[in-house]
Amino acid sequence: MWPDTAPSSATANLQVAISSLRGLLEPDRERRKPQLVVRTGDAYLLNLPADAYLDTLAFQTALTRSRRARAVGDTDSAVADLRDALASYSGELLPEDGPAEWLQHDREMYRRQAANAAAELAAAELAAGNPRDAVAAAEKCLVIDAFHDTGWQLLVRAYRRLGAPAAAERARRRYAAMLASLGIDTDGPGLANGC
Repeated sequence: MWPDTAPSSATANLQVAISSLRGLLEPDRERRKPQLVVRTGDAYLLNLPADAYLDTLAFQTALTRSRRARAVGDTDSAVADLRDALASYSGELLPEDGPAEWLQHDREMYRRQAANAAAELAAAELAAGNPRDAVAAAEKCLVIDAFHDTGWQLLVRAYRRLGAPAAAERARRRYAAMLASLGIDTDGPGLANGC
């Protein structure tokens, strides 16, 4: 955090920062009785109460419930859990930290999981005969990841199933433009024949 500072000064800076954080999070705590930011050996831990809401935990929990429901053939619960997961996904993890290298892996993991969950929801909505909901889920997938191939294919199919050929063609052209931007041939039979 302070790369140009001597280790002893950096340690002192960290202790002051932790003390300030404790004062902000627990203004009424006793001086030596922190509850939320606790020290264990040389490490500091964030000790949240059991009823604390964490969007990342809610997201992961809903995805896990969806997988379990799908594994036992409970499609309705799996779809509901995918909706819950997407509702708890609020976008890039800690965007205020900018391009922090230490966040890149987790940001990419959550983004990929959210895009895949939206595509999975779009496919489930199509299978259930809900093309309007499938369009919404596929669009959400593409907002999260504009290069999600399955999301594009589902969007085109959902518009066709909805009976909106002009919207399907616009989506197909946007898909083709995305592929072309990646240097992928868009004249092949897959795209020409409707994804």
